[in-house]
Amino acid sequence: MYTLCYGKVPIVFITACISRNKNIHIMNTLQHFLPELEVDKTQIEDALRAVLHTILFNRSLGPVVPTEKNMLSFDNITYVSCGIPKVEENVDKAISKFCSNLQLVGPGLGGGQLWVSFYERREKKAFFGIHANKEKLYWERWIIPVVVNLSPHNIKSNSTVNDKEKETNYCSSSKSKILEYEKRRKNEMAEKVLRNTLFQIVKSVNGNNSNHIPPVNLNSENAMVFHYEISAPSEFTSNGRGSDNWIQKVILNGPNKINLMSI
Repeated sequence: MYTLCYGKVPIVFITACISRNKNIHIMNTLQHFLPELEVDKTQIEDALRAVLHTILFNRSLGPVVPTEKNMLSFDNITYVSCGIPKVEENVDKAISKFCSNLQLVGPGLGGGQLWVSFYERREKKAFFGIHANKEKLYWERWIIPVVVNLSPHNIKSNSTVNDKEKETNYCSSSKSKILEYEKRRKNEMAEKVLRNTLFQIVKSVNGNNSNHIPPVNLNSENAMVFHYEISAPSEFTSNGRGSDNWIQKVILNGPNKINLMSI
């Protein structure tokens, strides 16, 4: 049971956004902008698995076997997946590709955005109905900004200081304590943001914003009754927060993105 006691989720409708790709429409797409995840490089995979599986589980309206997951990086947080091997595989592949394509956004910092998009597949009749193409009609998108600390944590233990280094022992010990404190503080902040993000996902899904969801066959044997894709936009820039006119570009031109996984 979740106790939702955190802030409101920024949700907006883009009502006039049509991609230049004629087979992709993102008109009236409900977008959820999640908090920026700032994590260590050893935490990124666990954090993204928790977020992606929480989104997909809450949109899996078919028969599922909820599976509780623990994380090595965040001992105090668990999440639920839908327990489907294909979904697990898709998530892991998308995370692996995303982590391999992080952009350098600052000294020792990598960054990017992940999108989880849900869409319908419809036939689009062409000239005189002679030929029909499949088109994607996006109805919901979750936007996950990520910043990753790529710097290694090299903290010397006091046991490595020999007798000849007694004069600098105090300074080394103080520096180690500062680094340990800073690492602990960042871990606590990352855990807080991740927990807040998971709560916001659950709160959004269980809110009143459901008019955008298309009709679905609840008798389907598939757990994932909606088509989805996990992608990374190419508009993320070196300031680590995306370009200032990113929303404007999406509205005018549609999203330029790298498709990491689609089903």
